Amino acid sequence: MRHFPLSTTRVAGRLIAALLAVGALLGLGAAEAAAGDAGPAAAPPAPTFTFTHGTHNVLHGSARLTGFADVIGWQELDSRAAQQRLRVLMGYRSYIPMGGGGAVSISWKASRFELVAQGSVLTHKGRRGVSPNRYVNHVILQERVTGKRVAFVNTHFINGAWDAGRFPNQSWRQKKWRHHYRILKDQVAALQRLDGGRMPVFVGGDMNRRHRVRLGTDMPPGLRRGEISVDQLQHTTDRVQLLAHRVGATEGSDHAQQVATYRVL
Repeated sequence: MRHFPLSTTRVAGRLIAALLAVGALLGLGAAEAAAGDAGPAAAPPAPTFTFTHGTHNVLHGSARLTGFADVIGWQELDSRAAQQRLRVLMGYRSYIPMGGGGAVSISWKASRFELVAQGSVLTHKGRRGVSPNRYVNHVILQERVTGKRVAFVNTHFINGAWDAGRFPNQSWRQKKWRHHYRILKDQVAALQRLDGGRMPVFVGGDMNRRHRVRLGTDMPPGLRRGEISVDQLQHTTDRVQLLAHRVGATEGSDHAQQVATYRVL
């Protein structure tokens, strides 16, 4: 497992180069060479796998943490006690960065996936009484049965940027929200370029805006109808089929769990 700490807003360009270098080192971007002189033969069907991806804002760690999906992105997991509860969540392993990045940790079922790489980017510094530091985290996981690798991104945008009149410092909030968006979009694109440009990427988080955050990805229709939820799940479309979406429990939070089921081809 390789760790790629990415800790300032100045690393957006280096992030892309580093992820591409990771792909080369891990063999994610190179095709296997043909072996022998044998004639063409019918290729066996490519293995596929199905899994669930979820996101949950746990209200500053006060909500109950449950294993409601195979891979889960958490938001507001911002207390040591909550992070410790996550470390012992039965059947799961978690990426919990040191410092503020631990608020947007990512968990996965250890029986389903093995960690290949991980990283955390500070999108912008916070301001006392307004917002904490904000981050984008990612992991690359390998599904144990098929050997396929997939990437997951989790984040939590600053609040109040688009709620007219409800919060002070709105222009500052909007500036930081837009900067966060650019870094998130760049990271999704960089991850997708791995595996010969076909890495499946799954994004989850609290976007703190009731509009679809456009990342060159798709999202479950249930999250696009009516007033769009701030809690969003998105996915790249190459080698990915969306099978289902549901809204889960709140478990004591002011946000409900969002869960999507996918097939990776």
